[in-house]
Amino acid sequence: MPPRPNLVCCHCGRSFKPDRFNHHHQKYCGLPECTAARNRGYRQQNTQRHLADAPSFREQERIRCCEAMRAVRARRKAATARAAPPAPPSPPEEPAEPLAMSTLTMFGVISQLIGSTDSDEVRRATMGYADRGRRLTAGGLDGGTRSG
Repeated sequence: MPPRPNLVCCHCGRSFKPDRFNHHHQKYCGLPECTAARNRGYRQQNTQRHLADAPSFREQERIRCCEAMRAVRARRKAATARAAPPAPPSPPEEPAEPLAMSTLTMFGVISQLIGSTDSDEVRRATMGYADRGRRLTAGGLDGGTRSG
């Protein structure tokens, strides 16, 4: 028996060795995407034939498609509801307590002293001044007092 020639796949165009049992009518190779394309084509032909021949099949397909589209719309609606952007942050409220007002005033004064409006720099400077104040009240600064 002569060797069978390689065939060319109708989907991907690659050369393949046909199966020995159906080489006379094999048009697709065995790759998964080519097999899926072959099955897709078969299902389309089968569906078209049934739609033309059987009115009950037509009605079943119409119902199936309506239900599928209803499910797709529900998924899209749920996805857009989940993906809603968060509300913008509300502006900071004015402090009601005098302590909070004095803290904000202290931040403003320190910002003016160091000549910066960068919040990180002001925060570092504030922490440094707070540490210095703790050491001063504990009597831990060198020399006690400074004379000018």
